[in-house]
Amino acid sequence: MNRTSVAGWHTKCGLLLLITILAGCSSTTKIAAPDPRDPFERFNRTAYKMNEVTDRLLMKPVAKGYQKAVPGPIKKGIHNFFNNIDDVIVLVNDFLQGKFQRGITDMARVLTNSTVGLVGFVDMASLGGMKKHNEDFGQTLAVWGVKSGPYLIMPMSGPSTVRDAIGYGMYGAAWPVTYFPSLGIRLGLSAVRTIDMRANLLAAKDILDESSLDPYVYMREAYFQRREFEIHDGKVPAKDSYDNFDFDDSDDDEDSASRNLLFKQYYSLVSKPTDPVFPEHFAPARPLKKKPDLNEEAIPSNKLVSNN
Repeated sequence: MNRTSVAGWHTKCGLLLLITILAGCSSTTKIAAPDPRDPFERFNRTAYKMNEVTDRLLMKPVAKGYQKAVPGPIKKGIHNFFNNIDDVIVLVNDFLQGKFQRGITDMARVLTNSTVGLVGFVDMASLGGMKKHNEDFGQTLAVWGVKSGPYLIMPMSGPSTVRDAIGYGMYGAAWPVTYFPSLGIRLGLSAVRTIDMRANLLAAKDILDESSLDPYVYMREAYFQRREFEIHDGKVPAKDSYDNFDFDDSDDDEDSASRNLLFKQYYSLVSKPTDPVFPEHFAPARPLKKKPDLNEEAIPSNKLVSNN
């Protein structure tokens, strides 16, 4: 297996995690009217179902076992290690987007965590006040004016668009682990990173478990909202804010409002600005074992972090 194929394998495994918050809720909600952003919805739904089966039979059990078996400090160190590797790609995209101050900060993060932070296992940069940023090649293409294109879900991958799929391919080619000399090390690190990412998404599944929404639509909307947030560095135009999102269904107002509240909680889980796909420090404001209280906020305002 050559390095290019390893990169592709890693990319597919990584993307699988973004659709693994799916699973087992039986939905009674009617499918919404066709979305112009999703012209391939029939194909996408088929791929989504295939990915759901893969997650239920393989990824979720492995992630839950990892979560239970590995001590918390070790899990955090592993997570920090891969964040440090990804910061290399972040700083490249900082400079490609003309964010030179951020690029210098992220370069300092990599140097600090790679040395004082024991090859990244300890996030000394964050402890020293250097904020983690999140940039990728899909965001860079968006900044350069490339349109998102249709929404896509490929088998063994996650939510994407044509633009982001190109960005994911660029990510796979640029990921530093791709160029490690040992095939065994490359495959092993890719597998551990995949498990780490999936384990950090376990919390978000509670949101879907309590929702009667069509989970496909639920995830598609969260994906678009998250990408808008990332592309605009948290300064999303008011018209694109998730607060304006509403599922168009014919149910009573109270039930519709409950669903929108659940969506906002789920969106907050997967959109933590400092690290949007790793919600280990971001829990729902209350247990989701009951119907949401419509008089309370989805997420306390002091939990929402700004990238300003």
